[in-house]
Amino acid sequence: MVASVAESLEFNVFSSRFEVGNCCQSTITSASISAELDKACGKAKKLSLAAKNARAMVLRVGDRAMGLKVVTDYFSELADNTISLANNINLVANNISGVTVARWRTETLILQLKKARKLDVKGTAFESLVLRQISEKIARDLHEKEELSEKLIRHLEIELEEIQRQMRAADVVCVTFLLEATKTGEFQEILKSMANNIKQLSDDIKAHVNRSQSLLEM
Repeated sequence: MVASVAESLEFNVFSSRFEVGNCCQSTITSASISAELDKACGKAKKLSLAAKNARAMVLRVGDRAMGLKVVTDYFSELADNTISLANNINLVANNISGVTVARWRTETLILQLKKARKLDVKGTAFESLVLRQISEKIARDLHEKEELSEKLIRHLEIELEEIQRQMRAADVVCVTFLLEATKTGEFQEILKSMANNIKQLSDDIKAHVNRSQSLLEM
């Protein structure tokens, strides 16, 4: 009987690990992370422009600000790295959404097969074998999708932490920027203002990444 074959399959294992609600939440989370990183990317572009403006000012000041040239080059490179990382993370987040949808479809099939347990329909031995083979394949597919999803999430966590690491390093460099700016005479206030602007943009990027990391922990 179809019912007896269905009952022999361990559907409860899958239903406890994977639910439609979780699937919807994963999709929403991925979309929210993408939105946060779009904002971080926008801030990184402004950071790149701010670094270029600061570099131009450093060149204008001359020898008194030569120590700041390395700093402005650092922030320019940091901005480019952040944009690259944000774009990579968005790709990962989109992949997670795709895998999540595929998992939802697979789970829907499992739920349909679970309903077969409640049916008292007689089938041939061949039909029972086909049902078992289909069910086993679906179970393997779901397991593979779960593993891929977990792998993508781990990759996402690593990439987000890398942005945070670079932003923490930027905090230290900003302090150096402000100290060096005090040596530039009449240009001191202008360079300090530029340094504070760079610091604010760096803090904004960290805030967006923090929210992304918090979403992953939900």
